[in-house]
Amino acid sequence: MQLKADLLRHPYPYKCSFTICSDCDYATRESFEITHRFINTTDNAKLGKGLGLRIADSMFMYCERPGVLSYFEGVSGNPSVDSAFLKDAVEEGWIDSLHGYGDFVNRNAFSRELAEMALAELDKNNVKLKVWIDHGSADNSQNIAFPNFLSKGDNPRHRAYHADLLKKYGIRFVAGYNSDLIGQNGQNGHGRCAAKPLPQPEVPLAFIKRIHGRLYGTKLLNKKRFRDGSLFYSFCRARNGVLRPDASTLFHQLSHENIEKLIKSQGTMILYQHLGSVNKRANEFPYLDPQAQKALRNIAEKHDERAIWVAPTSRILKYSYVFESISLDAVNQDDKVLITIRNMNDMIQRFEPEDLQDISFRVCTQNDKNIVLRYGNHTLEQTEYTVFQDHGTVIKINPGGA
Repeated sequence: MQLKADLLRHPYPYKCSFTICSDCDYATRESFEITHRFINTTDNAKLGKGLGLRIADSMFMYCERPGVLSYFEGVSGNPSVDSAFLKDAVEEGWIDSLHGYGDFVNRNAFSRELAEMALAELDKNNVKLKVWIDHGSADNSQNIAFPNFLSKGDNPRHRAYHADLLKKYGIRFVAGYNSDLIGQNGQNGHGRCAAKPLPQPEVPLAFIKRIHGRLYGTKLLNKKRFRDGSLFYSFCRARNGVLRPDASTLFHQLSHENIEKLIKSQGTMILYQHLGSVNKRANEFPYLDPQAQKALRNIAEKHDERAIWVAPTSRILKYSYVFESISLDAVNQDDKVLITIRNMNDMIQRFEPEDLQDISFRVCTQNDKNIVLRYGNHTLEQTEYTVFQDHGTVIKINPGGA
């Protein structure tokens, strides 16, 4: 007998999802380490007791600006003194995104050769990042999501073309538009709820950006075909009323009002930030002011209360991607319930079994039934998922999963 099986938009038992997607502009090793030791660990660090939140940042491979954290020295191709630190940060889950290939101060500094060298280095060290974020600098030619007259990274006829290399390397998600709407993929009629704007008249085209931010951004992911024919998922980041977000405006973005709106929306917030920067300059100690620390502690409390799922950008995007890519078949078979996870056709990249981690769904069945879970030709072991009896049966695939 066929049973009803409903995918849950967020891992059970959370009501919504949250992360910070930070562009690494002006970040120094000290600012990065102190900030993330506070956010990511539970250590007694310089900013006090850590929060233990799984939030990841981005990285530069090159930087022509002295003192800024990057993998190579300038554009030399020689690993910097911070290269090992950055590899460790990726391994620890503190970094999951490329912010372009680097911060290029000089025009025409970027070329395909730099892209090849950067991606070869990442491959050599088995560093597999899935997220790309454009970077605005004197040379914007590396970008692929900016307006075409600025970005050249997806133009096969330009010296800066590299979108094919990103695809081959394994980039799946590209940061696209920014929105003031709270709770992408939200439910319960809250999908058009906008954040209160922070006055920033000094930002160019502020009025137009305000209008755009209130009209677009109800959907988290959209398939986008670029000029060379490459397909990536373009994802929406939440500005939360701030046009040029940095560490000094984080408290406004994470106001109690905005976080309550997120919970009510039952949506996803990937927050646009520049944690290492203040007013287009390097951030200074304490890097997160008391208001920002308080706002982040509120996020940690909501996470502990199982209201907000906090995970790295790449993990939240992957969950949403898999959510949109699978279907469930559930049938009664004597003393068991057989649930088959099917991967629907996807033009970009088929997910792997390990991508199923945290996927959750509810099945209407009797409590005494055994659950058998299959994906493709693989039958999951009972250690690979957890069954909860809560208003029916909820199944959650464990981290490390199938």
